[in-house]
Amino acid sequence: AANISEIVTGDMTITSSSSVHPILLIENTNGDENAAYLQFYKNTTGGTQADNDVLGSILFYGNDDGDNKTLFGTIESQSLDVTDNDEGGALTFKVIHDSTARNYLTLKGYNGSVNEGEVIFNEDSQDVDFRVESDANTHALFVQGSSGNVGIGGAPPTTANHHTLHIEGSATYQRLSLKNTGTGGRSYSIHSVNENDAAKEGKL
Repeated sequence: AANISEIVTGDMTITSSSSVHPILLIENTNGDENAAYLQFYKNTTGGTQADNDVLGSILFYGNDDGDNKTLFGTIESQSLDVTDNDEGGALTFKVIHDSTARNYLTLKGYNGSVNEGEVIFNEDSQDVDFRVESDANTHALFVQGSSGNVGIGGAPPTTANHHTLHIEGSATYQRLSLKNTGTGGRSYSIHSVNENDAAKEGKL
């Protein structure tokens, strides 16, 4: 093991041919509530700092079956807005998708308007399904990447005669609840098409 307590200028490479090595351990033995941290600091001054600058990245490489060094995943941070007292940052997770790095998840503290942020899944608009599991359901919430259909409690059907929202359950009684807490009038309607394309109206 090597103990480094000095500033290292330039690149540093740590190599090992042993299994599960090398290990980079950052250890803090202080007894208070604080711990060690890994800091990426892009120290630009004099007006050279700019919106959308990349502040730091963690890159995950491996070799494909042709022995080519390949980037499989990235975690990247950006300064979306560097305005003093209105700063906004972003954290983006990218993975390789059909040999191309795709943006799967982005956390934004600035979406173009002050005091507004957003969380974006699949910003590169690829065929990527979004699935949330519950304790007993593998498709508690499901967005199908190929069609944009949404399923609640089950995967959405893909046949042309089905609408884009599918709600499924296994209890004796299934209920869809629509609640309006406003003081104005309320009107709800259901329009369905059966397998023979015969339009039917439902009511609530």
